[in-house]
Amino acid sequence: YRISMGTAITVGDPIGPPGSHDGAVDEFLVYCRKHDWLPCFYEVQEADLDHYRRRGLRTLKIAEEAVIHLAAFNLNTPPLKKVRNSITKVERENPGICVESLGNEIPEEIEDQLQMISEEWLSRKGTAEMGFTMGRFDPVTLAAQRLFVARVERRVLGFVTWRKLAGGRLSLDLMRYAPGAPNGLMDYLIGRCLQHFQQEGCEFASLSNA
Repeated sequence: YRISMGTAITVGDPIGPPGSHDGAVDEFLVYCRKHDWLPCFYEVQEADLDHYRRRGLRTLKIAEEAVIHLAAFNLNTPPLKKVRNSITKVERENPGICVESLGNEIPEEIEDQLQMISEEWLSRKGTAEMGFTMGRFDPVTLAAQRLFVARVERRVLGFVTWRKLAGGRLSLDLMRYAPGAPNGLMDYLIGRCLQHFQQEGCEFASLSNA
């Protein structure tokens, strides 16, 4: 959990053996009362909502996980027309652009560009790294994720990372682009990533919370 303005925010349901859920929630509620904190259980499973409601907690839906079934993913279908048009426009207006999957060893010149893009992106947004429900830019841990870059020759325009989840699932994490990157770059990057995972035989990819 993390404390923010007097609220103790957790991520997900308690982790433990079957039957321990209610006891863990009760102990945490007591712990919060002792410290005069407002408890907030974030990203709990729908099947567990009654556990919290029985304890007088209210539920609020703030997002829904956007899961892509890759076997059915097809950019040529009407619902994905806007994404398809964005990809076509990016490729037409940026000759030579490509999406590259980087493995465990990231070339130094690429890593330097990723660092610069990340720092500039955070500066433009006027924010700091989240690092709680999302990842943070860390060259050491990038190798443990699926990293894709959009580049023209040696110049990196943007990048995305995907966290590896149980069952071979992948979840979108960092999305960052350089100043002056073409409009629609993220649509282009994510669309090409999904096609890549589809070709690998992955079943599902998550775009995280929408």
